[in-house]
Amino acid sequence: MSQTTFNVGRDVSAVAITATGQRLDLTGLTKFTVKDNIEKVKRDRVNTVPLMRALPDGHDITFDIDRMNGTNDAFISSVEQGYWAGGYPNGTTGGGTLYVYINETDGSTSTYLGTNAVFWMEDRLSAEQKSAVTQTMMGFCSTYQKV
Repeated sequence: MSQTTFNVGRDVSAVAITATGQRLDLTGLTKFTVKDNIEKVKRDRVNTVPLMRALPDGHDITFDIDRMNGTNDAFISSVEQGYWAGGYPNGTTGGGTLYVYINETDGSTSTYLGTNAVFWMEDRLSAEQKSAVTQTMMGFCSTYQKV
């Protein structure tokens, strides 16, 4: 088993599953970020030291993707159409799941699970003459935990 000294971006992969069971195409992933949201609650008591608690408040996710095919576009379009038709779950992206796999430096793989995931496109399409066609998909997970 070989060991490396640090992880690089290709050591991370992600799979998103929508509320309707559709797998989102993240094979062209160029950047992936999970940001913890923390609600800070502070109490300043009289004649004593202040107290603070940092409470979990979900996780923001960002996928920068080289557009490989029309799967993500079709998904976002179907959500919009479902929303205007008043249907659930087709009119929302809530209730999805996110799986993240990290190849660790010791050769093992860590797996993380994001629950109650919501997905949307921040930049559905970005195209320039001499650049790859890209997309930015955003999301939110209620929880993000190691499994």
